[in-house]
Amino acid sequence: MEKTRTFCSYCTKSPVPAVKSCLQCENSLCEDHLTVHNRTMDHVLTEPTSSFGNKKCSIHKKVLEYYCSEDDTCLCVSCCLVGKHRGHQVELLDEASEKKKNTTMASAELRDELNCSICLSLYTDPVSLRCGHNFCRSCIVSVLDAQEAGGVYSCPDCREEYPERPALEENRKLCNIVERFLSTQPDMEKTRTFCSYCTKSSVPAVKSCLQCENSLCEDHLTVHNRTMDHVLSEPTSSFGNKKCSIHKKVLEYYCSEDNTCLCVSCCLVGKHRGHQVELLDEASEKKKKKLRKYLDEVNPQRAEINARIQSLHNQKGKIQEKASEKRKNMNKLFMNIKEQLEIAENKVLSEISRQEIKMESQIDDRIKKMEIKEDELSRKMHHVEEMCRVTDPIRLLQESDITVCSPGDDEDTGGDGGQTNS
Repeated sequence: MEKTRTFCSYCTKSPVPAVKSCLQCENSLCEDHLTVHNRTMDHVLTEPTSSFGNKKCSIHKKVLEYYCSEDDTCLCVSCCLVGKHRGHQVELLDEASEKKKNTTMASAELRDELNCSICLSLYTDPVSLRCGHNFCRSCIVSVLDAQEAGGVYSCPDCREEYPERPALEENRKLCNIVERFLSTQPDMEKTRTFCSYCTKSSVPAVKSCLQCENSLCEDHLTVHNRTMDHVLSEPTSSFGNKKCSIHKKVLEYYCSEDNTCLCVSCCLVGKHRGHQVELLDEASEKKKKKLRKYLDEVNPQRAEINARIQSLHNQKGKIQEKASEKRKNMNKLFMNIKEQLEIAENKVLSEISRQEIKMESQIDDRIKKMEIKEDELSRKMHHVEEMCRVTDPIRLLQESDITVCSPGDDEDTGGDGGQTNS
């Protein structure tokens, strides 16, 4: 809308629509004059505009080219180098704008995924049907109640039918995702605030006017700033807390005696008349300085605590290392003891086996001798038995006598009884 109303500043004979505006020159240029301009100067260009005031620093009157993420403010080069933002973390406006767009787009895409298809808002107490689709509990209950009269239940998304009223399963995981999403969107109000003048489509507002109690998009904000010098704030749909509850005027001042935000009437004719007051922005800046001073004071304390924590972690690590080393030493010691015990055990067992073999050999030798004598005795006994059966006396008496040794005379009857020496 603004682009069609902005014409080239150099086309004086006939109005030619501008395609760009130069913030340094504060002129708008058509296609032909833009080519000439770019050949001679390397200035900052923007979309066609006739309002250059909000594109320049109100203090140094230089083009706003940077963005301070600490104070959420657009800066000129002088603000960055010699102003109160010196030393702050800054980045180019285009880069900051692109980051914000990407973040906003990602947030919007995630929000679309977290919207209930029935109420088109974020899930509240989400539940799942058997088909896998999710809805707010109150939304799907209302739908199922309406379908009850027909006797057939179906999913509002995929139309899968159920012969009986389907059970609703609580989706705690989805509920946690919604809660985390909301916790990362502290300015949800801003994303839900739209331009009051864009009636045909919902266009996100970039500022709200506290006097008009309207929110404005980029285009309508430019028109508003050309005609009125009102107090602007971040996009909001709640104007009540921005105005005095008594006089219904914009809160512009701060009473340090009563720690209260005031309107101009409170300062001049109200009960705060004669009190020490200051502009809200100045009071806010002073409080920020106090808070920064507090941070400067506690930062060393936090650093000291972190150092102590790190020292304790280091001590813990050393203790763990020593314990690990002792474990290794003890394992090695007991492994050596086990090896020595195994060697001693094998030695003793080997000696027992050797003595066992020796004793067994001795006994085997005795058994062999005894078996030989037993054979001899058996032979003699057999001969004697035959003689006992002889009937001829002469023959019997002529046979030579057999010498029989007493078993007690046997040298092999002695010994250790088969015991081994240990």
